[in-house]
Amino acid sequence: MNAQVRQIEGTLQDTFNIKPVVYASVSLIRKSDSTLITYTRTAQNGSFLLSTKDTGRFIILASHALFVDYVDDIELKSSDTKLDLGEIPLIQRAQMLKEVIIKNTAAIKVKGDTLEFLADSFKVKQGAMVEDLLKVLPGIQVNKKGEITAQGEKIQKVLIDGEEFFGDDPTVATQNIQSKVVERVQIFDKKSDQAQFTGFDDGQEEKTINLKLKANMNKGEFGKIEVGGGWEDNWQNQIMVNSFKNKRQLSAYGLMSSIGKTSLGREDKGKYASNDSGPQMDEDGGFMWVSDDDDDDIDWGRRKTPEGTTKAWVGGAHYANKWNDGKEQINANYSFGRVNKTKRETSYSENLLPNNRFFTKDTSSSFDSRNTHKLSAKFTWNIDSMTTLIYKTNNRIAFIESNKNNSTDNIATNDSPINNSSRNTTNDSKIIKVTNSITINRKFKKTGRTISLDLSDTYNNNEGSGLQTGDNVFYQLGNPINQILDQVKKQTQLSNNLSTTLTYTEPLSKKIFIKNLL
Repeated sequence: MNAQVRQIEGTLQDTFNIKPVVYASVSLIRKSDSTLITYTRTAQNGSFLLSTKDTGRFIILASHALFVDYVDDIELKSSDTKLDLGEIPLIQRAQMLKEVIIKNTAAIKVKGDTLEFLADSFKVKQGAMVEDLLKVLPGIQVNKKGEITAQGEKIQKVLIDGEEFFGDDPTVATQNIQSKVVERVQIFDKKSDQAQFTGFDDGQEEKTINLKLKANMNKGEFGKIEVGGGWEDNWQNQIMVNSFKNKRQLSAYGLMSSIGKTSLGREDKGKYASNDSGPQMDEDGGFMWVSDDDDDDIDWGRRKTPEGTTKAWVGGAHYANKWNDGKEQINANYSFGRVNKTKRETSYSENLLPNNRFFTKDTSSSFDSRNTHKLSAKFTWNIDSMTTLIYKTNNRIAFIESNKNNSTDNIATNDSPINNSSRNTTNDSKIIKVTNSITINRKFKKTGRTISLDLSDTYNNNEGSGLQTGDNVFYQLGNPINQILDQVKKQTQLSNNLSTTLTYTEPLSKKIFIKNLL
């Protein structure tokens, strides 16, 4: 394999004004499969430089909002080190007397910091979901868990027409919306609300995908339904419906499953595991605390256990809307879920000693149940061109119940009991987390000068109780000797945190800001 770096250089020139074209995007695309190899932007003198280790036939695509796209075929040979394309002429769109259509070049475009794909330019099977479309887009990878990577970074959010869709689980959108309703796939780094307001880059960015729906799909209803069943109490049914009208989005889903699927999104997430959040009594009679997470789905992750029988009932709703010419907007999501898991095991073993042997029977059973409700919402009010108010709320309540039974019997070869033991452990937990915040942002006439006031309150209430009973019986000369265990424990964690943050930014130059926190 030849790892030599090859460079492609050139200069973009405005043919009408006879001057360099500044900040145009120049992309190198592999001709055989339309894979985007690399891209850059022109400097102040209109020059560009692309570097690649690949060889073969490629397409050079130069794009600018004010000019007609320039497209040319090039070939890089293994002996090439530098290819000089010289001065490349660009024609202003306003000077064109007729429409110019360049085929096979509109599939990929770079607009500012956004990489955009035209969905219909990439072939997928009939009935394919968005996830199937993403798998064929150059530079995007989707693993078995449905996790998406673009440009080497993990996708944190998937938006529908710029709106968050069922919280922070991208797979809810990618695995449940058909690709045929999507017009464009846009990839960009989403800045924080504060950074978008102030223009001051705080470094808090999330790699994001925005699905731009086709115009006819933005005014109608669509969805999917799956029904399945089988022998031995195996069933899985799910439905998702969407009603979009201009800026209003309304979606709902439901899921019932007995084969391990516990969410509409990350199907394999903790498929056969248990996450006993809250205070739990362990086998030694003490308490251990496992914190709850904020995922939108039912998470049995972290502590893996052998496969049991899992039944789930999950549902949710999403609402987003804008009104008053976009000055006011809301995005709200609600989800609920109940997941029950049962497990039974029995084992027999023979124990060999130098002068004796005996038999052991171990029996265990467990039942875990988790009920969760989550409600989140964001309301934005653009009071005027300089002032914005944002209210956010995030509420979560979970009830966790578990019951475990274990028994062991040791029996001699003549069927007489040697000893036996039994233990029952029951845990009940309740987790409540409520977060509310209000942010008021104010701009000043001087560009970049802003002030923001943030008020937030976070309430946590975690309660748990545990009961453990046991009976150990030893036999001496046929007479039983009992040891009784009976323990009850309770634990509570309660907190309420109030915080206030005042942020002021002052620009020193176009790229340098002073940021003060009070």
